[in-house]
Amino acid sequence: MASWVVRLIRRVTRLSDFGRLLSVPLLQQPSKQGIRTPLPSPCRFGCRFPEADRELVLPDLLGWFLAAFTGLRKSELASIRIGDVHLDTMPAYLELHAENEKAKRGAKLPLKNELADMVRKYIAGQRQVVGNSVRLLLPDVPLIEPPTLKTFNLDLAVAGIEKVDSCGRSMDIHSLRHTFGTMLARSGVAPRTAQELMRHSDIRLTTNIYQHLELVDTAGAVEMLPDLEECRSSAVAISSTA
Repeated sequence: MASWVVRLIRRVTRLSDFGRLLSVPLLQQPSKQGIRTPLPSPCRFGCRFPEADRELVLPDLLGWFLAAFTGLRKSELASIRIGDVHLDTMPAYLELHAENEKAKRGAKLPLKNELADMVRKYIAGQRQVVGNSVRLLLPDVPLIEPPTLKTFNLDLAVAGIEKVDSCGRSMDIHSLRHTFGTMLARSGVAPRTAQELMRHSDIRLTTNIYQHLELVDTAGAVEMLPDLEECRSSAVAISSTA
């Protein structure tokens, strides 16, 4: 009997949609069992936050950033402990242990400087005050508890982002890994480097599945071709001497 496997077709999270997704944790309290509570001060998308609020790093907010800017899978992100965060090195990085990685190889994932600063602020905010002393987080404490799919779907709805588009392409937490791969391609990162950052054994998986280039991306490459006038002038010069 033949068995059929339906492959989920994911779509990349556009930067505009990603910004709207990120705004949801800022506008509402951290999720509890997939339910969000609006923050005390009402605010709509696009509003300006007081400086103190703009520095706020919420768990879900950090979770979305880490997924989109490191390519970590949800289970891998859940495995990261405080002791796996190395912020005093150059560059700062997260250590993913082999037993927690899908390919079982382990990896050191570099952090963009801005993201490293965000992680640093988040960890500082998680310190617990006991009496008059500050108890630091232990190395084996999870960095964050990744948002659930239920929370992700809720955030999509609040942000007004379609779960499934008109082409049948779906968006889930793993779509943020596709976003990572696509941002690498759009930033001009060499395919071999992108493959290393994505931790793929086959570069075809990186380029064919995880990098979603659109007309606006390929148009930029076409503009880098030689000037038509230069080619035409060369042709005229050759024909005049023939």
